Amino acid sequence: MRKKTLVILYLLGLTLASLGLASELITVLTICPTSTASTCISVAGPAILVVVLGIISSLAGIVLVLIAWVRILMKQAQRQQ
Repeated sequence: MRKKTLVILYLLGLTLASLGLASELITVLTICPTSTASTCISVAGPAILVVVLGIISSLAGIVLVLIAWVRILMKQAQRQQ
């Protein structure tokens, strides 16, 4: 892989992971607002869907970042030989 491809892959992974985490955080804060009550309100179907899509997006982003990171380490090891 070229350096440009690795940079794009890494940035895409970071973007996916941060968007997924942001959507999860916003949904959870909406469902369970900070209050004195110890219970959360009932969860609607779309809220569960947003959380699941956020988790999938975060995992996909983390996988892309790991792939780019491992490939960068492999390139560095090859240059030092």
